[in-house]
Amino acid sequence: MSELSAASPAPRQALLVRTVLLFGAWVALGQVGPMDLVMGAVAALACAFASLRYLPAGTFRFDAAGAFAFAGRFLRRSVEAGFDIARRVFDPALPIRPGVIAVPCETPLGPMRQALRASVSLQPGTVPLRDREGELELHALDTAMPVAADLAFDEKVFARAFGGAPPHE
Repeated sequence: MSELSAASPAPRQALLVRTVLLFGAWVALGQVGPMDLVMGAVAALACAFASLRYLPAGTFRFDAAGAFAFAGRFLRRSVEAGFDIARRVFDPALPIRPGVIAVPCETPLGPMRQALRASVSLQPGTVPLRDREGELELHALDTAMPVAADLAFDEKVFARAFGGAPPHE
């Protein structure tokens, strides 16, 4: 409980914001009665406390414009990659050269790297395999594609949106 002392307003503010957001998600799940609201408030507070342990206040910053840019890029790339994979399936002349590629990655190991990995794993054609300091190992559907360049750009957009260490230009 020392993290939530009166001398440190940032964790208290983070606790309040997280509790309100989690409670809002609870209410958005469906029809709630008075007892459901009480249970939701208790659950939201407990989850907010737990979240402060695993993602301390001040370790994450959010940029709405950056998140919007990231979401747009993510959706566009998902659609493009989905069509590319469908094309490869129905046209055997299109090459599929699967393999493992070690790609430079400047996002430090930890929660931000895990979030980046999660977003990469949702893109058709690549699956993150292993994390190492300074690189991310990916399985790619086609090793001739610009996998490293795509990840570098995605990493920049991700860092802008979610407060990771911005990769060098």
